[in-house]
Amino acid sequence: MKDVVIIDTNIWVQHTRLLSSPLGSALASNIKRCGFALAIPEIVNKEVNKHILKDGQSALDKIKGAYKTIEMLIGERDDYRLPERDKFTTIFPKRLAELDIECLSLPTSLENYVGATERVMNELPPNGPKNQQYKDSLIWEAVLELGKIANVHLITRDKAFFKEKTPKKGIDESLLKTHSSQYTINVYSDEKDFLRVNNDIVPQFDKELIETKLRESLYEHVLELVETKGAELDEALKSDIELFLTRRPTFIAVDFNLRYRMKNVVPMNQASPIEAIRSVQGSCLWNIDKNRVEDVSVSRHITTDNDGNEIAGYGLHAIGTVSLTSGRSSVEHNLKVPVNDLAPNGGNSKLSID
Repeated sequence: MKDVVIIDTNIWVQHTRLLSSPLGSALASNIKRCGFALAIPEIVNKEVNKHILKDGQSALDKIKGAYKTIEMLIGERDDYRLPERDKFTTIFPKRLAELDIECLSLPTSLENYVGATERVMNELPPNGPKNQQYKDSLIWEAVLELGKIANVHLITRDKAFFKEKTPKKGIDESLLKTHSSQYTINVYSDEKDFLRVNNDIVPQFDKELIETKLRESLYEHVLELVETKGAELDEALKSDIELFLTRRPTFIAVDFNLRYRMKNVVPMNQASPIEAIRSVQGSCLWNIDKNRVEDVSVSRHITTDNDGNEIAGYGLHAIGTVSLTSGRSSVEHNLKVPVNDLAPNGGNSKLSID
């Protein structure tokens, strides 16, 4: 055994939906292609299953409530079939089997419990003053134990594992004080960070074409959110497009950062409007056969001044999923955007919350 990947709960559930998102699919492809194994600490297994059940039940409740509203408004509704609640308890092991990647189960040992407790009591990373992180301490003890026999790659968005809680500064080296094995331990801030380091094959496709299709797909969405703030969307600027292989031969994963110039942006505590730069970040799939983008997911909007300083009140984080539909057929991309910022859609289209 040489290399093992541990994925934290937030990556499994919120950010890749069990490695089924575009970048999640690329991550699974990379792990398989590199011959790495997956390791699931007991605490991560419990948390992933808990959140799957919680998120699944929440989705069921929303669907039932929405259909009830439709029935009350128009006096009728289509029949629909939803999974039983217990169905969600089997999803994670089923997904692991589908990935076809060597998977190791890491039971929490007595030594793990003792080590985690000592970390919490002594305020050692990933803990700190008035910041007790027992779950993360258990994960780190599992990493150290596994690091005695393999190279370990931990993917987590928890900043407590990084120096000064800043991912760009790398791992907090005090975490490695008790690690004396010949094997290495690496920590990555997200799935994209891991892919950049371990990506052995970079797909070669027309990035300009992909960018053009993305801008066409997102134009109305970006324009609406910019105009909601009373600003104007101006010219397109140089953007960043990164490509990653997936396990589906006709699709590649795309990570994008589209930039636009904005006018009439009024920062807080400032009377005069200024020019600014809007960055739209997210991911999608590129359908190689059909030359189109699919499953477009916008994770963040950032607005900065010309010096790169973020302008408060103009940034957005994705907190919901919206499918753009017309009649009873869906267009070829799903757009994840902040639910609270959706404005009524014009024409015959309609917005439906997934």
